[in-house]
Amino acid sequence: VILNNDFETGDLTGWVAESTNGDTGAKATDNTTYMMSNSSGSYLYNTWNGGGVGYALSQEISLPSGFYTLKCVVATDDQAQVVTFVDEKTDTTTCVGKAEGLDVSIDFQVKAERQTVNIGVKSVGTWYKADNFRLYYIGTVAPDAISDLNDDKNTSSLRNAATYNLAGQRVNKLQKGIYIIGGNKVVVK
Repeated sequence: VILNNDFETGDLTGWVAESTNGDTGAKATDNTTYMMSNSSGSYLYNTWNGGGVGYALSQEISLPSGFYTLKCVVATDDQAQVVTFVDEKTDTTTCVGKAEGLDVSIDFQVKAERQTVNIGVKSVGTWYKADNFRLYYIGTVAPDAISDLNDDKNTSSLRNAATYNLAGQRVNKLQKGIYIIGGNKVVVK
């Protein structure tokens, strides 16, 4: 659904950049300037135009009704912020360094049977990098804020799904706590 979600075409095919001035575009990650942890593949989006200016990047996608989660990886200077958005809904992330890619997400609902939504990222007065955009369909019923793994009817499918802690780091062994499993927040008791 998301075209060129990790910029592996080596360009911005499918995306609209607010501007391509300065050092803005798909950049090869083999250059240390553009390296970022949790990046996917050989390219990512970088935007910088001097004086801390970074340009918004967006893509329109058409989706059926339901609940979704949009995820991507972002980085910028320590304590600087990047905004992930779906239409008017936003989520602001405070970054921890230019090489430390943070896996961020935003949940949203498509109410119409078929609706076009505008997804993307933008800066809060700074340059930034973004990569690995992923879209997850949750279903037509609103997910619970937190589900109990023991009460879930799909326990076996959840146990086989990718598991992350609340910092977005992949986890292999579950202990007591709250995790993201298969796109759902789950409490392990």
